Amino acid sequence: MTCVITHPNPVSTSTLQGIRTDDIDKVVHEATIKRNSYPSPLNYHGFPKSCCTSVNEIICHGIPDSSVLMEGDIVNIDVTVFHDGVHGDCSETVFVGAVDDRVRDLVVTTFDCWMAAIAYCRPGRSYSDIGGVIEDIIAAKGYSTVKEFCGHGVGRGKSRWFYVFDR
Repeated sequence: MTCVITHPNPVSTSTLQGIRTDDIDKVVHEATIKRNSYPSPLNYHGFPKSCCTSVNEIICHGIPDSSVLMEGDIVNIDVTVFHDGVHGDCSETVFVGAVDDRVRDLVVTTFDCWMAAIAYCRPGRSYSDIGGVIEDIIAAKGYSTVKEFCGHGVGRGKSRWFYVFDR
């Protein structure tokens, strides 16, 4: 359900320039409710919004506000919904207009890491090796991960999500 809300993305990247991150939150909230779901972040430990919008150097869990998106920004839109008893999470980083080549390379590299991590997954393989798959790709490009954060999956309760740590 989360991916249905974000893909096709109700927030068109061609219309992001000049809008507030609060506007993205409104679109996500309405799309979530329309699909008989609940935005999981809303009121979770006091979180005031229905999604996260992390602009430029904000690593994750940015709170939508009156910030206006400008040409050259990147924004990660992180959507988590509760639908039919399950929390599901999906996020995507998008360009706001034209971006610098090094910014584009970073975003493309993170996408490549995601695809490599998915390709790695199959029965019998250890979740703990996913971080290594990602690390090998980014290290070769001169990038690094933020060790204090990790990925998580889906589940019936947020406390039951599994976490994927870097090695």
